[in-house]
Amino acid sequence: MPKTNLCIIGLPKQFTDTVSKAMAEQMEMFYANIDDLFTYELIDSAHIEEVCGLEYLHKEEYSIVKRICTYDNTLIFIDYALLNRPEILKVVSDNCLLLFLSVNKDRYITLLDRSGLGDTMITINQDVFDDRDSICRSIADIIVECEELSEVDIIEKTIKQIISYYSLKN
Repeated sequence: MPKTNLCIIGLPKQFTDTVSKAMAEQMEMFYANIDDLFTYELIDSAHIEEVCGLEYLHKEEYSIVKRICTYDNTLIFIDYALLNRPEILKVVSDNCLLLFLSVNKDRYITLLDRSGLGDTMITINQDVFDDRDSICRSIADIIVECEELSEVDIIEKTIKQIISYYSLKN
């Protein structure tokens, strides 16, 4: 049976968030940005970590992700780094079709330059691009090669790949 939720990861976050929102709207799905939900529900995660500890914070984050993954017809945008935590990767994988919006390193650098990050953060992100890209590719059910496609073309290509994915599964 097809999974009723989609989870999108990608590099960089701002680009992926923008495309994810537009895709959810076009596909008439609910949209959930996990980082925004953490901010809304946990209010001050740094304070929670300071007072209760990192383990408690991780349990709270896990419960938010788990709850969101149980909703139907939801497109979830999650920072790929959260998927390094096995319990979060499992709940997402069990409940969502995991899509990776892949860009090449040149486009990644261009998108980073537009993101408003400081020079140090841009340099750090450039240096770890290959490792992050490899991790995302290894956990994704579908990899959408975005290259120089427009937002509309990325959405169209993604929808076609989802249809193809489920056609091959049946």
